[in-house]
Amino acid sequence: IHKYGYRVTGFIPSNHHKRIGVSRGLPTVERHRNMDTFTAIEECKALGFDDIFFGDDLASKEELLMLVNRHPTAVTFRYLPEVEDDVDAWLNGRVLRQIQKGLPEIIRSHFNDPESIYKDRAVDGVSEEIKKGDVLMCKKDLLRYSGEVQLARMDLPKDASIGRIGRIIDEDIPLLESLKDGRSFRLIKA
Repeated sequence: IHKYGYRVTGFIPSNHHKRIGVSRGLPTVERHRNMDTFTAIEECKALGFDDIFFGDDLASKEELLMLVNRHPTAVTFRYLPEVEDDVDAWLNGRVLRQIQKGLPEIIRSHFNDPESIYKDRAVDGVSEEIKKGDVLMCKKDLLRYSGEVQLARMDLPKDASIGRIGRIIDEDIPLLESLKDGRSFRLIKA
């Protein structure tokens, strides 16, 4: 539809007040019917919707604020940090540009300034088997990739060169499937 110059509009349900009569909510994407409102908004962005509206008549003030205060371009994931470091402060809310031709297993970010994170030391993170939804960072021994932030789209074996620095909350893990290659993303503390 975008190819032909049209805007794409989608509806999300209100979890505050469902439509009178059927009380089931009105989403454009069926799986949003019982999904967390924040995640439904972000998935609409990940899918490329230009406009997002509530399909129900009485969205709560909190739901309306979530919709109004969303980042205009980057898809936002909520995460729980696992490192006590300046990396967490640097990462929280920063927009990361995804590498255009990513891998099906990993969402990779472009990384421009490793010195802004690493200074004189590497952030090791947790080295163990990688689980879907893990927020990862390449360690210094990967040289030009050091400091690259990654999101795991599936379970993977342990890689000593990559450490887990956080975890996307369960409600936002479905966004990993919807995020298109090249789309910007950001992480905010849950």
